[in-house]
Amino acid sequence: MRSFGLFQQFIDILKRFSWSILLAVVLILTSVLFTPGVLNSPTYATASTQPVELDLLVKYLSISRPQDLVNQELKNGVNTDITIKNQPAGQMQIKSVQLIPITTAVTQPDGSVKELEDPTARFLTNMLVTLSSSAEVKDDASFVGDSKLKIGMPATMEGFNYYFRGNIIDVRLDK
Repeated sequence: MRSFGLFQQFIDILKRFSWSILLAVVLILTSVLFTPGVLNSPTYATASTQPVELDLLVKYLSISRPQDLVNQELKNGVNTDITIKNQPAGQMQIKSVQLIPITTAVTQPDGSVKELEDPTARFLTNMLVTLSSSAEVKDDASFVGDSKLKIGMPATMEGFNYYFRGNIIDVRLDK
């Protein structure tokens, strides 16, 4: 009988309030509790902005005249659009571009091995691109835009005449 009395008291309290007010309170409480990121949002007060350089290795790029691309489009100081892990990271400045020829190991008649340019890779090249920008440095990583900069992450570079993918192989913070 006692539990019935408590239920009756609850019903009496509900009669005093308007159903619309009660519904609004319930909706507000559920939206605050179940909205992702409200209760456990990251703090941005610990982030500091520092210059950062990263090396992007582009392997087996199919191109007929790689030196023309480097001389015309990938000059030092030119900005390029960067996407890291399919998230746009904004623009970064090209500091240097190094063409790396594709080589193969060739056994010599005396038993030694020489590394020679691969004749089958006529229209293929590897590139090492050094990019620079400013990054937010937090506890676990440095960020350009909303993208983390970590070794091994895939990244794409895009400009007027080019779009190619590579992997980040080095991240350097300038202090």
